[in-house]
Amino acid sequence: MPLEKKAIQALKLYRTHRPATLSQQLFLSYQGQGISDRGVKKLIEKYRRLAGIEKRVTCHSLRHTFGTYKAEQGTSPFRLKEWLGHESLATTQIYVHMGKQNGRKLMEQTSL
Repeated sequence: MPLEKKAIQALKLYRTHRPATLSQQLFLSYQGQGISDRGVKKLIEKYRRLAGIEKRVTCHSLRHTFGTYKAEQGTSPFRLKEWLGHESLATTQIYVHMGKQNGRKLMEQTSL
């Protein structure tokens, strides 16, 4: 999957500060080992609390937000299917439908 320029820049910066290790994983725990799924979940929870977000946030909800945002921005369902790794276009259509709903809501909120 292609990355946006900001993501590439952030990863390059991270790699300059990343401790030396034998681990093949990109992201490391505070112990210098590859970060686990559980470690990622803990980080999301930590930063959710620090940001004062009361709504529940999960890895899946971040993925869903990404898909919905990209659909709202006009990304084609076929491209979203590829990026999200869906086998079925029908699954991807959920994000496109959500994007359209949000677009209608935004239109109403910004009505003259």
